[in-house]
Amino acid sequence: MKPSSLLVSVLLSLGLALPLAATANEGHPGHHKQDMRAMHGDSCHKAAKEKKHHFAEHWSQTLNDAQKKQIDQMHLKLARDMAVVKAKAEVAQKELNVYTTSDKANQDKINDMIDTLLGYDQEILRLRYAHLLEMRHTLTEEQRVSYDMGVLKRSGIK
Repeated sequence: MKPSSLLVSVLLSLGLALPLAATANEGHPGHHKQDMRAMHGDSCHKAAKEKKHHFAEHWSQTLNDAQKKQIDQMHLKLARDMAVVKAKAEVAQKELNVYTTSDKANQDKINDMIDTLLGYDQEILRLRYAHLLEMRHTLTEEQRVSYDMGVLKRSGIK
């Protein structure tokens, strides 16, 4: 089996499994601040909040005005760049779906369309990680400790 075929199989499996998992959790209030208080009371939320950062104050709480302005500008630029790529990816996904349901569909063209779609995903990842580096350069050495811990604790792609 080709690596690209394996990747497509994994992506398709995830695409089918994730909506099922999402519907299984419907009705669960989640763990947002207000939901946590309603479910467990204020003390549970406070205890969880106190354990979050063992090193220093959270980086976002220590930003000066110049850093705040610079970070806001970086977030705006990222949002603009991401909006374009996400829109292209959405169109490519719809085109793939439409083509797949046509009587003249062939696997080679489907594979090419999938490669195009994966290229958009790759571009999104590159934009996000370039943004992380740009953010780090904006922060002081002390702020980076908290920021880096947050990056290391992430799982998945936002």
